[in-house]
Amino acid sequence: MKEFKNTVTVRDFLSQKVTKKGQWVGALVIFFIAFLVRIPGITWGLPNELRNQSLHPDEGLIAAYALQNPYFRPGFYNYGSMYLTFLKLGVDLGTSYRWIPTSSKTPAWETAKNIYLTGRVISALAGAGTAAVVFLLLARISNVLGSIVGAIVLGLAPGFLVHSRFLTVDVFASFWVACALFFSFKAFSNNETTEDKTFRPVKTLTISALFAGFAAGTKYTTAVFLVAPLLSVFFLARKLLPVLGVLIIFAIGFLMATPGAILEPSLFFRDVNYEIRHAAEGHGLVFAGTSSGFFYHIGNLASAFGLFPLVIGVIGLIFIVYAWKRQCWLMFIISFLLYYFVIASAEVKFMRYTLPLLPFLAVSLGFTLGRFHEMGGRMRWLSAMILLLVGVSFASKNGPFTLTAFMMHTDPRDQAARWLLEKTREGKTVAFVTDPWFYSPPLFRDTNLPGAERRLSTMFEENPYAIRYIPPDGKRKDWDVRLITEIGPEYIVFSSFEFIDYDRLNQPDFVAFMEMLPKKYDLVALFWGSEPRIARVGSQEARINREKLRKIILERYPLEHDLMYIQPSICVLQKRPIP
Repeated sequence: MKEFKNTVTVRDFLSQKVTKKGQWVGALVIFFIAFLVRIPGITWGLPNELRNQSLHPDEGLIAAYALQNPYFRPGFYNYGSMYLTFLKLGVDLGTSYRWIPTSSKTPAWETAKNIYLTGRVISALAGAGTAAVVFLLLARISNVLGSIVGAIVLGLAPGFLVHSRFLTVDVFASFWVACALFFSFKAFSNNETTEDKTFRPVKTLTISALFAGFAAGTKYTTAVFLVAPLLSVFFLARKLLPVLGVLIIFAIGFLMATPGAILEPSLFFRDVNYEIRHAAEGHGLVFAGTSSGFFYHIGNLASAFGLFPLVIGVIGLIFIVYAWKRQCWLMFIISFLLYYFVIASAEVKFMRYTLPLLPFLAVSLGFTLGRFHEMGGRMRWLSAMILLLVGVSFASKNGPFTLTAFMMHTDPRDQAARWLLEKTREGKTVAFVTDPWFYSPPLFRDTNLPGAERRLSTMFEENPYAIRYIPPDGKRKDWDVRLITEIGPEYIVFSSFEFIDYDRLNQPDFVAFMEMLPKKYDLVALFWGSEPRIARVGSQEARINREKLRKIILERYPLEHDLMYIQPSICVLQKRPIP
């Protein structure tokens, strides 16, 4: 039998270092795959014949400021301006090259739909780019297996994947964070250790600082990742001048991204101060009564990255300190912990705030997996077990495939709106328990306009059968029991967004409303998933109370506030006929 002594097995191939050519080929392949998986579901919640705005609460506001104001002077600085600049440029290209129709015959919602889609494609490109950068980083410090798996895990991370389909700043900021991290690592791997040959790594670290400035100019809290190039230049050069250079380059990057800090200083500081107060005070009832951010964000990370990948990534943070250049990993872990401390100290605890940490976890997971594979023997079986656990995590009900499926079918709010609009055409009234907003079925076209007063004014003009109870003194209350006792509409509708927080806090008006509701109303329709659940008034299935409603809503998912955007539960209750 002829022997092939130079044959390389799959096992050996996966243990090899990625060649220089393979790094760029692999990064392009990862980018292409990661972008493709972001296409399904990217049209979720876009404006349609029912709505002039998307179902995401922030997209309309970001798009309005980006498009209605000049370049570099958006007049809005709750976030940095870099994403807004890219969005404005993309929309200008879209109107020039006609993928955004603007003719007088085009409905306003159709133009808005393509504007939002342009912004979402920018986010999808940034998400795919982040996975590619993680591959390039791992290719410098790990093997083929670790590089591929780390990049793919990030590309499919559930929260990261979902938010890559939104016109928002978070994934875009994460891309610049990953770039800054890559060049910090590159400086270490390029360093020749002798003190008189630090020019090359210091030059690389100025690029890292520039990208850290871009990240901060997209989302302010990511400014803490300046610590990566700052610590790196200190470890490598141990001189004051390079440290000052890194600080200056960071400032230049920030001002390139958000020149309004100089061009519109009063507006800039107004909005930055608002964000600081907002972070300290909280976000209404959404996070009131929840655990400290130091614990809360552990759950957010599990939702964003997957439970098993998170566990493996965190364990890997400990393992890798002893497996590679210790100063480099010290920079890496300090950056991770410092950002975690910043977001955990705030009272506002959205899952999306954790997204800039995911490249760190992906690098940690990929490096650990690759090293276990290189060790051989039982450690190789451990690496196979890690892969299996990652697959189990991603196949779970909160995994990327389930969440993507949610984004590919008609949203529950649109399903409920079509069902209820048929009722209003018959002259039956439908009441909201709070001011209608993005979480409400669109019984009028502008449910996501900024400002509750504007939305209510539009609703009263457009749909006379849509009701929001306003008492004689004009002071509206959420879950006002007088809606039942004095108005008695034919239908009452509310979402899981409205129910969960009031229920958790036992808010008095909510408690009184829930005590009265079962006496006169039945749950006749529940919209969640692809098919609504419809019950007959007066049937045993339709009988409800607060406990039954809680069970129904909390059994559905996702329940994290900014993942529930894509799949809230919509409950419709109908007035029981008088016997």
